[in-house]
Amino acid sequence: MLQKSDYSDRLLASTVRVHVITDKERVSPARDVFPDVVTPYLRAQRVIIDPSRLAARADMAKRFPELPYFALRPPWMAAHYFNADYIVLCSASGHEAYYRRVYRFHTWSGLRSYPMVTAKVVCMGLEFAAEMERVQSRYPSFRSTPAEREALFGEFSLSLGRCAATQGTAPARADVQPADA
Repeated sequence: MLQKSDYSDRLLASTVRVHVITDKERVSPARDVFPDVVTPYLRAQRVIIDPSRLAARADMAKRFPELPYFALRPPWMAAHYFNADYIVLCSASGHEAYYRRVYRFHTWSGLRSYPMVTAKVVCMGLEFAAEMERVQSRYPSFRSTPAEREALFGEFSLSLGRCAATQGTAPARADVQPADA
């Protein structure tokens, strides 16, 4: 897990945790809450990025409406760096439309309880390779260079070993479906 925080005027503006999960590295909030949905992808040797604990200061989000986009840039960069097949996230039902409209996430489950959160959440998934160019064309700030990705994730990838850097090269398979699909 990597936690990335952004600062503006020396104040914490946003934060997000990035989990890289594979069949060997299964620690992730989405997998904990939706094991029946996420595990089939891991068994099929897919690499998944699970951004969690996304937060932005309300006062700064009012001043900078693009803040949620910048907060999601590190998980997007992680998906690119680790050759992820999917980005999977737990979303409060009120935020589903945003993820669907901006990134084309698909809802993979019904509502469930999330530990220590009062709102119910759904599991949403995005096939990264299928949507990468479209999102980056519409939102150029999501583009990154290999040097940027290496600077952010190079040391982290050493702790994962070769699994995350090599597993995500397989094309997505239609035979892997979430349990609630």
